[in-house]
Amino acid sequence: MERRSWKKLGACLFGAALAGALCAGCAAEGAGEAPSLVNGVTDRQEVVYCLYFGLTDKDTGAQELTMAEAKDLLVPLFVEAGSGYTVYEAEGGYALEDGTVVQNDTLVFDSTHGDEQAVKDLIDRAKQALNIESVYCESRLVGYRMYGGVLSGIA
Repeated sequence: MERRSWKKLGACLFGAALAGALCAGCAAEGAGEAPSLVNGVTDRQEVVYCLYFGLTDKDTGAQELTMAEAKDLLVPLFVEAGSGYTVYEAEGGYALEDGTVVQNDTLVFDSTHGDEQAVKDLIDRAKQALNIESVYCESRLVGYRMYGGVLSGIA
């Protein structure tokens, strides 16, 4: 093999080894724990929940409650449970097994704090109060801090 070919082969092998080492370093870094969300702005880290209440009645298949009526039923449940709340009015939809799309008004209660069982209990009470079949629940790890006031989770 010519000297030039050996140089090219050596350079290629070196480049491949370097790329492999860099990729291995990235993979090892990603396999560790996630960085803390506590920093100069936040002082706590916790899992919070976002609950989506579509207002389709489970018995009639139609929306029987207005957004205001549904809020009047849900807000006391959150307050009774000891949680503050942030609620958004939204539109949602889903497909039935036959492909029919059902759209409905949806109330979204965001940043719900509490342990898993307390959140499940709140969901059960809300489903019963609204007479709905299901609630979509998301959880996410957040860093947060309350500037003034007191923050408590549901119990």
